[in-house]
Amino acid sequence: MKYGIGQKLTLTEDLGVKKFFKEEKEIIKAGTKMFVTASKECPRAIYKNEDVQLLQKDTKIEGYSAKGIAEWIYEYISKNLPLDDALEDYDIEIEQFKQVIVNALEQLDFYNSEGNIS
Repeated sequence: MKYGIGQKLTLTEDLGVKKFFKEEKEIIKAGTKMFVTASKECPRAIYKNEDVQLLQKDTKIEGYSAKGIAEWIYEYISKNLPLDDALEDYDIEIEQFKQVIVNALEQLDFYNSEGNIS
């Protein structure tokens, strides 16, 4: 598999994972979203709750997903600051906010070899 940094992945089926320091497996439901990190030596993805999922060892991390990075930034900021309230106060849609981030990243050439990926 080959992914771009920040690429959003969605589980297609339930996944049983064993967490460190816990005996039982936790079930992560199908439809759960995660984002590919920049780690090339130990490919992994991060969930919105900041848990980490290791990807297959032969996974290649190449290029970027400006859309995925923008969504991760939005999710992270809105979890830690009252971003949604601020956007609402200024009558700015969430998708408009994310698109501004995408535009900024694209100006910095955050693309993969095939152009931008979702």
